[in-house]
Amino acid sequence: MSEQSVAALEAVILEKLALQLPDKGPFGAQTPFASLGVDSIGVVILVAELESELDFVFDPADLDMTHFTHAGRLASLLHSKYQLTGE
Repeated sequence: MSEQSVAALEAVILEKLALQLPDKGPFGAQTPFASLGVDSIGVVILVAELESELDFVFDPADLDMTHFTHAGRLASLLHSKYQLTGE
């Protein structure tokens, strides 16, 4: 797994979250989404934004909340399963 590609995907995810959560201050790839207040509606918004930005469609099986614990985990899924790079 390319660490550079995963880092680029983390950056895309964090950028999208920062737009949703402007008052949450700085957070990183390992910051739990739950601690940011990201709920199921926030995940749906994030999914739609990522699909649009990265030009792919999530497999419904991957919409399990266990993949949406933090940006690092989600970026790893996007890179390993969908071969996305974030670049």
